[in-house]
Order: sequence, then C-alpha cells, then structure tokens
Amino acid sequence: MNLVRYEPDHLLKKYHSIRREVSTDVFYSKPRFRKVMELWCAAQFARGYSENVRQCAVWVPEGKREMYFDFQLEVGEQRRNFQLREVLSAGRRRGDEYREGGPPTCTTVDEWDRGRRCGGDWIVSAIRGKHSLYAGDVADLDLLLYLNYVAVEHSYVELRDRASADAATFRSVWLLNGNAIACIAGKDEGQAMQHEWMFLPREEACET
Repeated sequence: MNLVRYEPDHLLKKYHSIRREVSTDVFYSKPRFRKVMELWCAAQFARGYSENVRQCAVWVPEGKREMYFDFQLEVGEQRRNFQLREVLSAGRRRGDEYREGGPPTCTTVDEWDRGRRCGGDWIVSAIRGKHSLYAGDVADLDLLLYLNYVAVEHSYVELRDRASADAATFRSVWLLNGNAIACIAGKDEGQAMQHEWMFLPREEACET
C-alpha cells in the first residue's frame, strides 16, 4: 500500500480533476466513486483545519487494500489516523435521487425540519456503527463525519450534547458540512478538545 502526501488545496484539485470527467448521476450512484468523494471530504476537512486550527497535510492510501484508516492528517511531526463516515438521513442511501425510481431531488420543509430534529440521532448511529466495526478499539482513532443531510441548521450545541458521550470513546470526532468543520469531542496531548463550527476557506482558487 502506497501513501501519498498532499497539501489540502492540492488534494482538492485532484478531486476536481476526477469529478469533471464524470457525469453527476454516474458519480453519485456508482460505488466505485465513493473513494473519490472521500478525497473531497479529507481535503475540505484539512483546509478547514489548516485555516482555523493548525497547518496540516493529508496522507492518502492509494491501492485496493483496506487500511485501518481512510486518510492520515499530518500535524507537525504527528500523523493522526482518520476514518470517514457519511451521515445520511434515516432510510436514505447515497445517490438515491440519481437512481431510476429514486426520490425527487427537491426537498420539502418537513425534511429540513426533520434534519434539525433528528440529525443528532443519525450522528450517534454513525458513531456507534464505527465503534462496533472496530470492536471498540477506537481510542487511537479519529473520526470525521460528513453531514450529508438537509437541515434548517446543524446546531453545534445540540449535536455535541446529543453525541459527545459516544464520541468520547474515539480520540476525536469531527463534523464536516458544506461550509464548516467542528469537533464535538476529542483529546489533544491529553487535554479535552472541542471546537464550534469553523468556516472553510473560499474554494474558487482550488477548482482550476
């Protein structure tokens, strides 16, 4: 297994170079592009981390063999092992709206409100799923959750309070949405760590 190091903006450019070659319906409905979407998640998280916390780089495994981590975040002389998990609304699969007979792409007011009310439960379910997958051996594992569901808002306080007890079993648990990153529970050099929503830098310069 080969690990390749990227600066956050360079990894985002790699994602865009692949994404431009694939139609939207194929990209979001075919499992083979899941790893490409993970590049976007890792790049955006690292961009937000570099902008708001500390300069970092990303190490991405290239090859078919599964690893303990999906990517590594290099901070100073340390590399932290991150697993990714996409958080969807209950009953939804990624790319459903692009499959034949799938739900419409428009969303209703009820769906936006449901995301606000139930998002914390979906996050807890995702955390517990990863915890179970690793049989509880997650004390040295960082978890990044991509919140891919609609909501009136992703209230940091509400999500933290709902999920922090489960999140505490990991080294850290971070959230990513389309605009920002946040940490709901974590440890940094033995100290408890939390970060409310921190905005991502502008992306336009990375798309070329």
